[in-house]
Amino acid sequence: MSLIAGLCNQTITSISSATVDGYGDETFTVKYNDVQCRWEDKIDQVVSGTGELRTYNIIAYLLPGYSLEYNYEVLKDSEKYRILAFENKRGIDGKVDHIKVYLV
Repeated sequence: MSLIAGLCNQTITSISSATVDGYGDETFTVKYNDVQCRWEDKIDQVVSGTGELRTYNIIAYLLPGYSLEYNYEVLKDSEKYRILAFENKRGIDGKVDHIKVYLV
């Protein structure tokens, strides 16, 4: 059982992948719906998926089992966010315990 399982008392409406067509238009495909999470408002900096030092304003903690990518769109409470970076946090046994996601 994950260390944060009891703290995941909020819900992300959806997580969507983003693809760009030849004209530069983005298309979003929903990958996950109703994702349980712990949501924290926090302003700090992290190295993004493109290697840049970027400021984020949300940290979301998810249970393991989600395949995420940089720049996915996250929808929560009718607000849209983008994934800047994420980390798989491991427990003592070496297995992924939870995913820490940095959003802007």
